[in-house]
Amino acid sequence: MRFEVLVDEETACMKIEDILIKKLFMSKRQIRKLKNMRLILLNGLPVYIKSYPSKGDRLEVIFPDEYVENIEPEDVPVHVLYEDSDLLIVDKEAGINVHPSSRREGGALANGIAYYLINKNENPMVRPVNRLDKETSGVVIFAKNQYTHYFLQQHGFEKQYIAVVHGIIEGPSYIDLPIEREEGSIIKRRVGENGKKAVTYYEPIGYAGDSTILLVKPVTGRTHQIRVHLSYTGHPIYGDTLYGRPDIMDRQALHAWKIRLRQPVNDGLIECEAPLPEDMERLIDALRNHKSS
Repeated sequence: MRFEVLVDEETACMKIEDILIKKLFMSKRQIRKLKNMRLILLNGLPVYIKSYPSKGDRLEVIFPDEYVENIEPEDVPVHVLYEDSDLLIVDKEAGINVHPSSRREGGALANGIAYYLINKNENPMVRPVNRLDKETSGVVIFAKNQYTHYFLQQHGFEKQYIAVVHGIIEGPSYIDLPIEREEGSIIKRRVGENGKKAVTYYEPIGYAGDSTILLVKPVTGRTHQIRVHLSYTGHPIYGDTLYGRPDIMDRQALHAWKIRLRQPVNDGLIECEAPLPEDMERLIDALRNHKSS
């Protein structure tokens, strides 16, 4: 992948390194790596990144794209929501991992992505931008090249989830409480003063009996953040036996419903929605029918 910046009056007053940081949102580490590979060019020639260009100069950056099968291809179903030359956005089913825990394990969404890309004669290197818990369904983003992956990791994107929780929540609010690993566990998290900052906004969008259907917007991305925060407030998610209690749902009723992001290369706005899965629809119907009976 190759990017080009035409030096204008504004950028002619800047060092090449600063132009790349401002215009291409690159890190200094990434710039140094490409400079050492002689992949930062000014008018077609390798350039010193501390130098100043002149107006009208052509600054080019080449991102090498390794052709690597880093995940074993496997015919796992892939439900595509959006695709272009830089991005692949899919709807993950509940019950499968985004990434296999080992190369031998298989059966993960990433295995299906590698298979999908190979069958399109595209680079099969799998780069997940976001991850979901195994039992959480919904939108997962994969980058098709190094630059897109780096851009989205650094600049983020808006995420919206739908959750069904125990109890009635009457109005919108937010939770700003740090999350840390629970002592003695490699999986479980908890709210704790020594944890990392975590912020979650939420608002009710419907009710089902004595339960609430929430639209949830995490600002940060801590492990199990939504599950931990909602449980801490006394409203655990249905089916979440790690942070709640056994109930009529056999997996956590949490769905990554919608994402909104800027396309890293052309700056276009992309919005994707993953339909609410049938098991969550059935849960809501069951809770409403139980209340009315």
